Amino acid sequence: MAWYNKACYLSLLNEVPHALESLKRSIEIDVKNAKRAVRDKDFTNVRIEDGFKRIVEVVVLESIRQGYHTVGAIVWTTFISKIETEEALKKLLEKGMIIRSEKRQGLNKIDTYDLVPELANKVGTEKKSLLGSTRRLPSTIKNLKEVSQAIQTTKMVIEEEDAEKLTKTFDSFIDPAKLGGLMIDQFLEEHREIRLLKVRIDEKGKEYLKENKEKILKLFDNLEITVTQKLRG
Repeated sequence: MAWYNKACYLSLLNEVPHALESLKRSIEIDVKNAKRAVRDKDFTNVRIEDGFKRIVEVVVLESIRQGYHTVGAIVWTTFISKIETEEALKKLLEKGMIIRSEKRQGLNKIDTYDLVPELANKVGTEKKSLLGSTRRLPSTIKNLKEVSQAIQTTKMVIEEEDAEKLTKTFDSFIDPAKLGGLMIDQFLEEHREIRLLKVRIDEKGKEYLKENKEKILKLFDNLEITVTQKLRG
């Protein structure tokens, strides 16, 4: 929010390039700021800029991913004007990120938009129904979220200084039936370190854990940062 508020301030001062740069930083940290920005009157001075139009495209693309496939539905959920929505859809079609098809509604035909299959597989999609939305996450994101949750659990056990419980927790990162395969594929160095730590704690017990507690916590802090960056990517 600090970057977002700075972007608002700079936009009101009509410092367009700096405002867009701050807004971009804000969105990189939390993509929800893109949706907030497109309906924020503080950005009136930068709406005509190409950089801001790309932010509108991000919001429109996210709306399609969430299961809103027509111009009317996108306008309703994002509060972007119809003209801006149609312009963003045209750009996304040119970039090959979405596909357009026709759907019959009564006597009329309306255009509907979907993510191209390759992109849908990467980012996941949501389907709307009378029972609410159903989200399909790509397996990579699902697995990374599981790693993130396992890290949180492990850090709590480290703080408890329970050596026996910790070595069992390490199994989540080592066992191929759990997260071991993913760790080897994407975090090989960390996988090796965790295996070594398990052996040492098994051999030396709680004293080794207490002596190396900060070092072990740092290992999992760094792993958490890497996982978070991958999830954002």
